[in-house]
Amino acid sequence: MSSVQSSIRPLAPQGPSDRVGTSLPYAKTVTAWLWIIIASGWFVMVEPAPYDILMVGLGGLLLATGLRVPSELGSVLSLMALFILANIVSIVVARDSTVQPFGVMSFYTALTVYLLFSYVLIASVIVAAGGRIINVIWSAWILAATIAALSAVLSYFGAIPGAEVFVDFGRAKGAFKDPNVFGPFLIPAALVLLTRLKQPGIGRRLLIFFALIILVVGLFLSFSRGAWGNFLLSVGVFAVLQAAAMRSLRQYMGLAFAAIFVSLVLVSVLVVAQGQPEVREMLGKRLSLTQSYDVETGGRFWVQRKALGAAVELPLGIGPNRTETHFGMNPHNVYIKTFVENGWLGGIAFLSMIVMVLLHGLRPATRDWPFRDSAIVVLASLIGIAAESIIIDTLHWRHFFVLLGMMSGLTILARHHRQPYRLSTQRLPKQIGSPHGTAKMAR
Repeated sequence: MSSVQSSIRPLAPQGPSDRVGTSLPYAKTVTAWLWIIIASGWFVMVEPAPYDILMVGLGGLLLATGLRVPSELGSVLSLMALFILANIVSIVVARDSTVQPFGVMSFYTALTVYLLFSYVLIASVIVAAGGRIINVIWSAWILAATIAALSAVLSYFGAIPGAEVFVDFGRAKGAFKDPNVFGPFLIPAALVLLTRLKQPGIGRRLLIFFALIILVVGLFLSFSRGAWGNFLLSVGVFAVLQAAAMRSLRQYMGLAFAAIFVSLVLVSVLVVAQGQPEVREMLGKRLSLTQSYDVETGGRFWVQRKALGAAVELPLGIGPNRTETHFGMNPHNVYIKTFVENGWLGGIAFLSMIVMVLLHGLRPATRDWPFRDSAIVVLASLIGIAAESIIIDTLHWRHFFVLLGMMSGLTILARHHRQPYRLSTQRLPKQIGSPHGTAKMAR
């Protein structure tokens, strides 16, 4: 029997990886704290937001209690270090600038470091707690997104007091500063709800339908062209990855049903919108591919050309957050922004970090394991944001860094996930198939 036992091998590495998912200090407290942090993400119209205070507090607690940062994050941490170094160098180069004070640039860099810290914290907590904490994050995110969307929709139609606080120039934004951030925040929650349409129970499905409608209406009323494009791309990637994971006709039918449902909701929203004069007017403006502020002198495309020229001429950068004061407008492209502000080193480090996370995210999103749906949602959402970053500055989007942390955490968990034990076919035929082997087994 020893020969048979020796040919039964787990399909995952052994040793230190066995501790993955079992080393979160103060697990119950941290889980509840993290849920509150994510759930508070609907209210970020002030800075620091409750989200920020709680995130820093959680980080301090976990660092004090010995939370281990996974060694698998080494490459990402190296790129982060290079990006932070590039920020510091660009500050030093621009320290005598009268356009942007030294203190302002330093504070902006501190915010960037904080968000990178939140990325590492989320990834480390997921690895330490195991995949079970993913559902905790999703439940809080769905609640936050639903509250944000519902408050935005009700405010848009004047159904609650003080509605003007949640609307910005005819565009719904909820308790966010910008409709262009509010809209994309809803997308991961909508994708998660799509994965849960397969759950049994008519009452539960009706609740999911209702929440999805609220999220889609909120996204539509943000009138953010970037968010709309982000949503369509994310849903497309989500559908492709889900289809690749399916093995039965019933699963394909479920995906088709979800696609039909989303299409019907979008069409219904557009039809209803045509009956509202203010919505119809805003929709006509926002459906244009370009706006006046895109193409005019001093507009978005003009600034992008100027910024690219400055990036070539000044390889060390012009300093953090200086593009708006330097060129009169933000270039609305996070990749151009990082190259011109933080120099070639900063731009390459930031872009490499995003590409690395996305490429590594293909593993958990395409592997057959319990958290594949979550990995698909995170990867699809990140691809949507990465694409939208071409037309908007996403550097300080809180939920962007949460998704990056979730993707890295899931990637590490997938690497250490154990498949069920099974017999290897490499040695058994010789042992059992020969007459001598049979005799030995009989004895």
